[in-house]
Amino acid sequence: MRLSRRSIIGTAIFGLVVATAVVLATALVAGFGKPRFTASSVVIIEPTHELSAKDFSRKIYNSASGGKVAAEVLRQRRWAGAAAAAIGLPARDLRVSADVRPETNVVIGLSAETTSPDGAERALAAIVADAAPTVAEAAGPFRLSVVQGPAGTAVPSGNPGSQLLIVIFLGTLLVVCGIAIPILGAPSAPLREDRDRQPHRSERR
Repeated sequence: MRLSRRSIIGTAIFGLVVATAVVLATALVAGFGKPRFTASSVVIIEPTHELSAKDFSRKIYNSASGGKVAAEVLRQRRWAGAAAAAIGLPARDLRVSADVRPETNVVIGLSAETTSPDGAERALAAIVADAAPTVAEAAGPFRLSVVQGPAGTAVPSGNPGSQLLIVIFLGTLLVVCGIAIPILGAPSAPLREDRDRQPHRSERR
């Protein structure tokens, strides 16, 4: 199967056009074209009251599980949804994470990512404030205290969807070219018949 130079160029152009259209449509629907910013905060769980020396070891044991419970509460989507609504953002544009620092078990690192630096910082502050009472109830006898607030912490986080768009572009290009090349390379029926007759003509001569 041999392709003419014109067929190869035409296939490549067609593939590029289709792949570009698919990428643009995906970026438009998913909102990958918007720059994103990430704000961070550090909170700690601490006893709600003074502990005696007798209860100190019990505090160390319970705080490990209390930190996990607190992080789980902070990850709940209801806080992110309420924070996004408060600052006028769609809930899908706000991504929140909360993870316990393994070296301490009581320190929790939080981050909020959205399309504006101010929005990320305000959303994270709202999440901590809204979730604090529930954390105190669920992680009990511990409360949530802010070690580092989110104000002034927002930094550009890039566009995480850019790599996915590249994969979609290359994948679409390969698929389109993979389908088009065999079709363009297959000889038409009259051409095949003409080729089949050529040996017979030479034999008659």
